[in-house]
Amino acid sequence: KETPRQLANAHTIFNIANSIIFLPFCTLYASWVSRIIPIKTKPDYQAKYIHDMYLSDPVTALQQTHLEILHLTEFIQPALERLPDAIINGDEKAASDIQTLYKKSNLIYLAIINYSRKLGASNTDKRYSGQSEMLLSTAGYFFKIIEILNESSTQMSDYVRSKKITVSPQTREQFQELKNQVFESIDMAIESLKSLDGRKAKKIIKQKKEIQNTANELNSYLHGRLLAEDPSRTELYRLQTEMVSIMQRIR
Repeated sequence: KETPRQLANAHTIFNIANSIIFLPFCTLYASWVSRIIPIKTKPDYQAKYIHDMYLSDPVTALQQTHLEILHLTEFIQPALERLPDAIINGDEKAASDIQTLYKKSNLIYLAIINYSRKLGASNTDKRYSGQSEMLLSTAGYFFKIIEILNESSTQMSDYVRSKKITVSPQTREQFQELKNQVFESIDMAIESLKSLDGRKAKKIIKQKKEIQNTANELNSYLHGRLLAEDPSRTELYRLQTEMVSIMQRIR
């Protein structure tokens, strides 16, 4: 009768002893395992949510498409933040960063297009095809923002460097207000898509007049500055009015 108990006790003591000896080396062991068997993470520029296995269930497939569009929007904010340096300062690195973000987002957008095509081919129900079309249009609008940022930053960054243009602090301050208003609208658009809040979407529409007024005031200011004595005033005017145009296109 004692033998089974002794065996059990010996087994327990053996396991406890092993744990006590091994415990201090857990972190080192985990690090070693991670090096020989690295965890594979999916790059942020590949589709994360859409997969062919969802196509048999159109409701789930549409939900996953919605999530993938939100994934696409993650590239907009970093590109917007680099825009002033690319255009106002002619920063080649900033323009290159925006181009990289554009290329990554392009891969996701193409994946969304292809997925929508597959979903349409596998489901003929008009309810789902209408929602799929709406989501694809939404993805297109967000991608267009990044596309505008890429085209504008590349062209204007080269222009600023070639003409050696310097933007005054006063003009930077004037431009800041318009930029902030447009950026706020974009953030609100992304948030309204994330939460499916129609009230936020309507608020964005109401901002249109306010942003247009700011753009008009800025253009009037720039027109007045065109008369100032400055050998590079013509080139500077072109740059500044193009900056306003970029904001209006994004809006």
